[in-house]
Amino acid sequence: MNKLIVIISLLLSNGVMSAPKEIKDQSEVDWRDGRYAKVKFGPFVSGNIATPKGGTHKGIAIRLGDKGGGTMVFDTDLCAWRAGWIGGFLKTDPTRYGLIRALKPDGGVVYSRAPLPGGAKHFSFRDPRNPKHGPLPRDWMKYIGAHVNGKRVVLEYSLGKTRILDSPWVVEGTGVMTREIQTDAFKGQLILGICEEKAGKWREDDVTDDVEQSSSLGLMIINQNKGQVFAVAVVREGASAGLDYTKEGQATVNLWGEGKPVKAKIFIWKGVPDQLDSFQKTVIKHRQMSDLNLLIKPGSRRWGEPLVTKGIIDERKVPFPIDTITVPYKNRHNALFFTAGHDFTANGDCYVATAHGDIWKVMGIDEELKQLKWHRFATGLYQPLGLRVVKDQVFVLGRDQITRLHDRNGDGEADFYEAFNNEIMIGGGGHSYATCLETDPEGNFYFIRCAEGTPHGGVVLKVAADGSKLDVVATGFRNPNGFGVGPNGVITAADQQGTWVPETRLDIIRPGGFYGFMPSHKRKVAPKTYDPPLMWIPRVLDNSAGGQVWVPEGKWGPLGGELLHLSYGRCTMMHIVRDGTNGGAVPLPGRFLSGACRGRFNSKDGHLYVTGLLGWQTSAIRDGCLQRVRYTGVPIHQPIGMKVHADGIRLTFSTPLDKKIAEDIDSWSAEQWNYKWSSQYGSKDWSVKDPAKQGRDPVKIKSVKLLSNGKSVFLQIDKVQPVHSMAIKYNLDTAKGKIFKGIFHLTVNKVGLVFE
Repeated sequence: MNKLIVIISLLLSNGVMSAPKEIKDQSEVDWRDGRYAKVKFGPFVSGNIATPKGGTHKGIAIRLGDKGGGTMVFDTDLCAWRAGWIGGFLKTDPTRYGLIRALKPDGGVVYSRAPLPGGAKHFSFRDPRNPKHGPLPRDWMKYIGAHVNGKRVVLEYSLGKTRILDSPWVVEGTGVMTREIQTDAFKGQLILGICEEKAGKWREDDVTDDVEQSSSLGLMIINQNKGQVFAVAVVREGASAGLDYTKEGQATVNLWGEGKPVKAKIFIWKGVPDQLDSFQKTVIKHRQMSDLNLLIKPGSRRWGEPLVTKGIIDERKVPFPIDTITVPYKNRHNALFFTAGHDFTANGDCYVATAHGDIWKVMGIDEELKQLKWHRFATGLYQPLGLRVVKDQVFVLGRDQITRLHDRNGDGEADFYEAFNNEIMIGGGGHSYATCLETDPEGNFYFIRCAEGTPHGGVVLKVAADGSKLDVVATGFRNPNGFGVGPNGVITAADQQGTWVPETRLDIIRPGGFYGFMPSHKRKVAPKTYDPPLMWIPRVLDNSAGGQVWVPEGKWGPLGGELLHLSYGRCTMMHIVRDGTNGGAVPLPGRFLSGACRGRFNSKDGHLYVTGLLGWQTSAIRDGCLQRVRYTGVPIHQPIGMKVHADGIRLTFSTPLDKKIAEDIDSWSAEQWNYKWSSQYGSKDWSVKDPAKQGRDPVKIKSVKLLSNGKSVFLQIDKVQPVHSMAIKYNLDTAKGKIFKGIFHLTVNKVGLVFE
């Protein structure tokens, strides 16, 4: 049986879907999918959460109780608890696979709070940020990370110079929510916000136990309004904590330090007046406090044994066979595998991010792929679309932050989610994704964000190697899902066709550059023009760009050291040919199961690994993929180099050419066209000779000469000039008689000297 048929049969047996609609025929109904609601979530989920008093754009929804009877939402920008509810967990929206709309409370809201700092500075909760995006100043409050131990989550943050541990829970069956707070030693007073009840009036009371004939065991404040009672109680060690409320309706807990740590437990409840006594009894019964320093230690594994799959080896004798590291699409967690980033440790283990919040550790990647083990390493991240392993530490890019994942007990699961850098300013825009995570030779991190109305919308961002600082590198991007940093520090980015982006563009990024999308120019004075791309990539090659990856020197034969570009829309890859500021593209053979987004070369085996996902405007046939591309040494027949001269184009091919066929003008044809940069969605093709006329201009090739190396040809063309797109068609023979043909697309930004 033909080997390609065997591979297709194996893929079908693993549940590969039928071919999707043509990209041009796809619509919103094709991207509506409710499976996200069935995922077995971990103890928390990060995302944009529709909390009652204004959305929490960087929220962590924490599931409470052994039975999941409650939820509380923490705002990592403000280090503040924004809402709590009793009942279910989260409502997901099926629009665009659940990746574009806010998560909503699934239960009865007990309390909420406006977007104010979680702790007071100089006795004030006034938000100092301008604009109201991004984290508080570090000397005020700083989110440090989340510890996971079984079903318990302990958040760590600082108020001033004092580190605080804060863990929510629920008393099952009572509707009572709790927060346990534990500080490091400090002196003075710390004030933390609890909730906000502007209606009614607050009054104070003691928590007493008639059975034990005890005096006050704690303090309680009560707000009664229209037949509803809202109550907050605190128990503490000694007299180190008390409750207060402001005229604006803020309920607070005040902590007094005397050079020692402080522990307190807060109880929050809403009900009818005749149940207030029951609330007080619940407080008394559950007043014992946990040692949070013990809870932040790693617990036992949560996700059981790894999922096991068998890979598929592509045995075709082709230059670039594509093996499949089979993804466990059907699994006991109902986890979704919209794979969106990956990288390798020194021993060859692969970490894979999925867009719905998981990180998976993949083991067993070898030559045969007979037993692949997928272990759920981390969950609950905010749509991670980039992952980088640095010195065997896993860094993940979500919409909200770069998270460094720690497996402190070595059991294969993350137990501390460190906020490596959370200075990103986001505004909750449905399409404002943060994509790709790369490093330069100095260890600095880079990523790119889609457009939205914040200072960090539509920009390239750089984070210092130690996570201490975030800076804007370049601006003017629309909806980029493609980015790369080469081993020499060259930064590349690709943006999608749309308004102010006439066609998919591939850029070499310079600091301070502006790349075309006017709503994201970030300048006091609007620019009149833009930095030109290395190449405009026609839709026939790529309707929606993925990322870029550089082939290591000495690998992949003639492509060693060269730039590859991935197509999310076409599920393909291409070689980017460079001549200074001019760029061209040659498709490489092969097609991925999903929209190709990220590429990494594995230093252990030297092969390229690609992850991609199913979204909108793509020809993907699977939710995601992890596939390996091997270079076999089988000859490729295509252009691998170019040089733009004033009187023509020189193309270098990967193999010697038949001289007679190469120098026959009938073996060649060419055309060229420009695009219009405007607020219109995309651009038609426009004549170079007559800019007011739609269409493409034929390019006359006067003569063709095969150069002495036998691989390069010079196409003589009168008056070569800058042009957005040129397409050169060829129909050639190799010197050994192998017929091949293709189209070489290029952009001319700068014309060189006359060919000699």
